[in-house]
Amino acid sequence: MNLWEYDKGLHTLNLKINPFYEIDLDGCNSSAEVLDWIAQIANKNWATSEIIGDLVFMFNKHLSLQENICGWGKDHFFNADEWLEKQCNSRI
Repeated sequence: MNLWEYDKGLHTLNLKINPFYEIDLDGCNSSAEVLDWIAQIANKNWATSEIIGDLVFMFNKHLSLQENICGWGKDHFFNADEWLEKQCNSRI
């Protein structure tokens, strides 16, 4: 079961259970920005290993982490908004 849902119109990940939480993927242009979201969620008192694990899965599914963010152990900078638009257009 996916605990996070991708909104392709807004480029957000939305937690589908309470409390509602939204992550703007357009701002995830580097490994530090992605890791910051993971750390923010991990520090919430409602965060579970399933919520964190599914979040990482969704980051990878929609941002292709090794290709765009952290491949070969190096920080990459890319334009997440352009990437997500391209992915949405190629899936039509």
